[in-house]
Amino acid sequence: MTPFPSKEEFSLLSSFRNEAAKNRRLTGWLKGMESRGVSREFETLEGVKRYIFNWSYLEEFNSTRKNFTRTQDIESSRIVHQSVINKLFGESNKNEIKWQDKGGDVTNAQDYFFLTSPLINLPRKDITVLDYGAGYGRAINFLKELGCIKYIVTDAIENSYVSQYAYLKTFCDIYDWNFNEVLINDPYLKNLNTKLNLPQINHLPTWQLNKLIDNSVDLVLFNQSLNEFSKYPASYALSQVNRLVKEGGFIYIRDNDFVSSEHCFNEDAFFRRRNIIKIYDSPFKQNEDIHGSIRIYRKVSRKLTPTMYVGRLCTRNTIEMFFASICIKNKSTGLSIPFTLKMIPIWVVYSCYLFIRLLFFKCFKFILKKS
Repeated sequence: MTPFPSKEEFSLLSSFRNEAAKNRRLTGWLKGMESRGVSREFETLEGVKRYIFNWSYLEEFNSTRKNFTRTQDIESSRIVHQSVINKLFGESNKNEIKWQDKGGDVTNAQDYFFLTSPLINLPRKDITVLDYGAGYGRAINFLKELGCIKYIVTDAIENSYVSQYAYLKTFCDIYDWNFNEVLINDPYLKNLNTKLNLPQINHLPTWQLNKLIDNSVDLVLFNQSLNEFSKYPASYALSQVNRLVKEGGFIYIRDNDFVSSEHCFNEDAFFRRRNIIKIYDSPFKQNEDIHGSIRIYRKVSRKLTPTMYVGRLCTRNTIEMFFASICIKNKSTGLSIPFTLKMIPIWVVYSCYLFIRLLFFKCFKFILKKS
């Protein structure tokens, strides 16, 4: 097993601390994992291991594992986790990763469920994803199944950044992706937006997001991160997202304690003023139905004005999804102000559908008799 980090990589990654000092306002992420014995500063590979294990095994994940998941999705994520962790930490850690299918893999499967919903209608080919505050980069486990060919990972916390480097670089070695680390390959900054034949992971500090071109991202993830920012980092993050996300692109936010966010920043109002409309607001109970609260936004395009949907989004029933699709309105209808569509229970929808179909056939038979 190749030791991590090598002397060269360690010296370059340690420069993160120096750059972070120059951009101190962007490192104001108030909540952390110190209460779980995890430092914000990188110390050793053992610290990275503790970071990954402590983050991923939370009892709240396991208690909701049966909701919004499919067994095959959990297993798919678990296989990736096991491959990466075995290579990174050695085969002797097999017993320690049993937590994973109760923690990080459940979360991945749930995120995959919502992002593949017919209501979201996310393209499943050649998409670019920005993961803002990505933890250790676990989202790559399911994004590779989502058609992602460019995964951009950014962070401002040292231990998180190094953990991402360790996990994602090992992932790329196993699954034959290109890995581009800005802190190690400075000239790469000039080529951040180039396209390669192989899928790629681009890893860069938060304060270098201005190197990315406008309207270049299809999907932005804030997974258990946005509510932890202090006010300036939150404002910076939302401004960068507004610049980077394409028209018709999506912003996926999942976190806890939305009302008591550290930054006290009204992201709804911020997005609305910039033609980014909330299209989904999770009605589920946090840590009972699902760990965290999910909101999904979409950037208005010239052709489409998304409108808000508040509903279960826990079914792939064709009829319910047909009614949910009403949420996407063409601008020619004159609907410039988003409205809330509250879904009625599926049995009512289905009953109406059967009644209309029966009425249609009755009328058709009546017309045939008369003719």
